[in-house]
Amino acid sequence: IWRGWRWEKVEAKPEQDVFSLGCLIIMIYLNGEEVMDLASSTRYRSGDSTEMSIKLGKIPDERVRNVAKHMISLDPTKRKTVAEYLERLEMEDGGVAFIEPIFKIVEELSTEWRFGVTTPDARIHSCVVNFKRIMRAVGIVDLEAEEFFENILEGSTVRKVEEEGGES
Repeated sequence: IWRGWRWEKVEAKPEQDVFSLGCLIIMIYLNGEEVMDLASSTRYRSGDSTEMSIKLGKIPDERVRNVAKHMISLDPTKRKTVAEYLERLEMEDGGVAFIEPIFKIVEELSTEWRFGVTTPDARIHSCVVNFKRIMRAVGIVDLEAEEFFENILEGSTVRKVEEEGGES
């Protein structure tokens, strides 16, 4: 993160992963529509939730809408863990079959980082490595995007280590 006139190493926190998951869920339900750009993000952090309320209102499933809204709470201390959100949804009528796969993947990525991966850049890289798995878990097959990320990963140290270990 850039602070003042220098870069500081910042460890990513589970609350940040939950916020990102909330944004991802909103994006999925809005068919890829951008959730926030820099300007709307600044307004949202300043307490203006008008745009976000409109986007959340487009999500037809009230359970998903409520969970996503809670996940993007401005106060990180109010966000639950991925496991707690799953538990909350399991108690509601209908279970979590509609969203469980993505929760499981994000929970795995946020709690069991390989090689001690904790920096935001490393976590983004981990999501790129798992792009195909994440998208297919929610029923989206995008061969063009899968090929794009495979090309980006060519020559990646993490990818080479995984391949040597027998994983893909």
